[in-house]
Amino acid sequence: MMNSEIGFTVQKINESKLPITQEELTTALEDELNKIPEHKEGEPAEAAESDLPTNKTIISGIISKLQQRSSKFKYLVNVSRFTRNKQDLVDIENGFGALWDEEQDGYLSSFVDIDFIDDESGEVDGGITFICSVYFVHL
Repeated sequence: MMNSEIGFTVQKINESKLPITQEELTTALEDELNKIPEHKEGEPAEAAESDLPTNKTIISGIISKLQQRSSKFKYLVNVSRFTRNKQDLVDIENGFGALWDEEQDGYLSSFVDIDFIDDESGEVDGGITFICSVYFVHL
């Protein structure tokens, strides 16, 4: 059984001028991840992990949604995937810098955690974190 927990990062630049909000970005990312089949009880977590969409598939889905919202921007979408087990703690720090139009361009990032739950103990037995960053360049 898989359980999804959504978290929002605080990284956003010019969100009010962008065609999508950070919450909508998280929803779009979650929508792409929800296209996976349900994890069957007793099935190893690795089987569920192999059903997850590739980063390329996730990126294509998000770009498609962005194109429907506005043609006034070029979109640069990055998706990172971090796999963890229950013993490993992952500490990730990311930075972004650009030379751009500070009034028109923008940036959003968000993430979704998918936890793998052990069927016997009911405890988290690792999981995957997807981090999505979108850079908006006004045309």
